[in-house]
Amino acid sequence: MGTCTEALRPAVGDTIDLQATGTVPEPAKTCLLVAGEVKAAPSAVSLGMPASDANAVRNGAPLLYAAENVTIGGCSGVLELAFSTVGSGADALATPAPGSPPPVVLYWLFLPTSGSCQPCDANYVVQLQKVAL
Repeated sequence: MGTCTEALRPAVGDTIDLQATGTVPEPAKTCLLVAGEVKAAPSAVSLGMPASDANAVRNGAPLLYAAENVTIGGCSGVLELAFSTVGSGADALATPAPGSPPPVVLYWLFLPTSGSCQPCDANYVVQLQKVAL
């Protein structure tokens, strides 16, 4: 897949708010993964309902994942997000530091079902923050 064009990806400083909704077995059924629902997304993303499955991003046992029906750049489809720690023992809430491996990487996968957009994916270094409810 190609890297997402500017119209189909988040910009520096954008915020994504995910709320954990429960756990599900990862594809090999050896551990549980935390599933989430996107509550707020960058302004370029119009959220629909949560998508029914996120098999593509569940592989690799991410720390947290979500799949949403969205409209981005005039195209509707499924946006799958997976947040993964890098290396063993990484502190997921640590601040990324230049020259060091990122504590968390966001895998962004857009699978359009309408419009002229092509499927695309990209990885981003992100800063996770835990918010009290």
